Amino acid sequence: MFNWSINYIYLACSAVLFVLGWMLATSRRNFLIGQFVMAIFGLAAWNLCIFLQDVKVFSGYVSLIARVQLVAILLFGTGLFNFCSSFPENRINRWHIVTAIITAAFGGGLLFTRSISDAVLDTGGIRYIDGKAFGLMALYICLQAVLIVIFLMGAWKRHPELRNQIRFFFAGVTTFVLIGSLFNMALPAMGKYDFLIIGRLSSTVAALLFFYAIAKHEFLDVTVIINKQVAWAVTVALLCGLSLFVHQLARDYPRLELMATLVAAAVAALAAHPLQNFLLTSAKRKFIKGWYEPEEVFHQLGSFITQEGSREAIFRKTLKTLDEVFELEETLSIVAMRDQVRLTGYRVQEQLKKVATGEALILSCKDKHHALALDELSEEGQEQLRGLLPRLRDRAVILPFHSPEFLEGVLVLGAKSSGAPYTASDMTFFNNLINYLTPLLYRLTPIETLERLYNENQKKLHDAEIQLLRAQKIESIVHATRQCHHEIRTPLNIIRLGLGRIKTLEDLENYKGVAREEIDHAIEIVEETLAVSDVNRPTARVFVAVNIGDVVNRCLRLVDRSRYQVTLDVQDTLTVRGIFSDLQVVLTNLIHNAMEAMPDGGSMSFTAQRAGNNVLIRVEDTGEGIPAENRSRVWEPYFSGKGAAIGNSTAGRGWGLTIVNRIINEHAGTIALDSEVGVGTRFVITLPVWSVPAEASNAVPAAARA
Repeated sequence: MFNWSINYIYLACSAVLFVLGWMLATSRRNFLIGQFVMAIFGLAAWNLCIFLQDVKVFSGYVSLIARVQLVAILLFGTGLFNFCSSFPENRINRWHIVTAIITAAFGGGLLFTRSISDAVLDTGGIRYIDGKAFGLMALYICLQAVLIVIFLMGAWKRHPELRNQIRFFFAGVTTFVLIGSLFNMALPAMGKYDFLIIGRLSSTVAALLFFYAIAKHEFLDVTVIINKQVAWAVTVALLCGLSLFVHQLARDYPRLELMATLVAAAVAALAAHPLQNFLLTSAKRKFIKGWYEPEEVFHQLGSFITQEGSREAIFRKTLKTLDEVFELEETLSIVAMRDQVRLTGYRVQEQLKKVATGEALILSCKDKHHALALDELSEEGQEQLRGLLPRLRDRAVILPFHSPEFLEGVLVLGAKSSGAPYTASDMTFFNNLINYLTPLLYRLTPIETLERLYNENQKKLHDAEIQLLRAQKIESIVHATRQCHHEIRTPLNIIRLGLGRIKTLEDLENYKGVAREEIDHAIEIVEETLAVSDVNRPTARVFVAVNIGDVVNRCLRLVDRSRYQVTLDVQDTLTVRGIFSDLQVVLTNLIHNAMEAMPDGGSMSFTAQRAGNNVLIRVEDTGEGIPAENRSRVWEPYFSGKGAAIGNSTAGRGWGLTIVNRIINEHAGTIALDSEVGVGTRFVITLPVWSVPAEASNAVPAAARA
């Protein structure tokens, strides 16, 4: 019964080695990985051959299995030799060519001839027949083992920074050579074969030590070797092995066999999820160097610092946690010192040194809110930091932490003990850590300080808004004045030219009409400019009840009914709170725009109706329409659609809709447009209705005049 279980150990070793080799092969493909994977697969095949021989599953193929077993040993030794001879340069050298030729020669002799080794099955078991070349092959394998040790010693001398990893390689080779020599050579030579399994399994232990060194210290950039799929695969394999082992133990007891199988299945069901979580957390953290789970780190910090009221303690705990996670060579924490609420300087906690607020290191971190590499500091800041940490390497990371008041502190993280650089995911974790601790530092800020800072910021914002508003008004006035000067120059030039042509009294009489027309034109320009640019006009303007129908009828006198079809739907009793002349200006501008948009004639419609406490006035035309890119600009001063040959012009100088918008705002109303090119334009005006409470107010609120 137990011999059956022991034989299956080889099968389990073969499966484990195959899975490990597959994980390495899929994680990173390069020469070193390829050589080590060849060694792993060779060792897996060797264990499988031992299992097949011992359980006599394929008794008719004993000779072939024995020879394949020796080929697997050749692949294992050659792969391990190539790996150690090129480590850590990761390139092909002359040793690889020599071993490839020798391994191919011995492998071909084993597979295609029986001159090196053979095996037959007789009544006493499997009997091996070794040829003359078998001794040469054994000598070749021993020579490889010696050279492996020499190569590792050379790497030990050339690369002192890798000695922690090379120790695992030495341990693996030593285990394989000493235990294998004792239990597979010395004891069998004395006729003792009971301990062959120990010597055979020593090769698996050696491979596992090599694999552990590669994965844990990230020699070949294999950083993720345990994921959910692998964890579940290992879990299922372990639980299946447990069920099979229990079934094997109880097979001689039929009454217990079914019960034992059911118990094993129940245990497997209960243990599957916890075992998978263990492989993804505790085992992964222990197995892979530098592995960490950000959520767990934040949880570990949060359970302490959320209840902590001391900034010094928060920085001390954070630095300790980061040191445990990343295994850092050098660390440093610089914390702000304050007198009540005033910053007095900074203190290096580990060295009890003081750093002034104006020194280069503090100034380099003052305006930074993310994790910094060492070279992101100023040269003076780097020099000062190296003065505090003389052994600091270039791979250091600096974490600045801020509160609403000032820079609260800086954590300096030196290089990792493993020598691995900080990755992009590490920098993301550090930035998230800064964002995580910032609200906690805000929490420690006194409420009086927060109130003072809030009021200061509000005042700055208010002052900035006032300055912006003033600048906009000044820009508008300057622009209006410049445009006025440009426009008024035309009638003045006409008057001047006319004066030069007066020769007789008859010319003078003819010129008077031209002069009056141009003077009226100039006065119109001045009045329009004042309407736009007078941002401080007198506010004592009387708002009364205005009948919308009267305003519309008065403005429609401008329309030539022979060219334009007018549709009117206005209730006679609709009154709004406003100034008759201003509302007349509004509708007059809209009618002018509509007619200019329909040079060949068209239709206009006017509707007005009550909507709650407002009156909705719609002015529609069937003109050319306004392109989408110009619709938001029609309210701007001096933007004229006529010059761009678009539909609804905003009057020749681009003031019409600017004046309209200003008047509607003064009347506490709104105006909007909806236009489609080739279909027409519709303006919708909303004005408050006339009511008794509104009658008592003779002036528009200041907010409406702004």
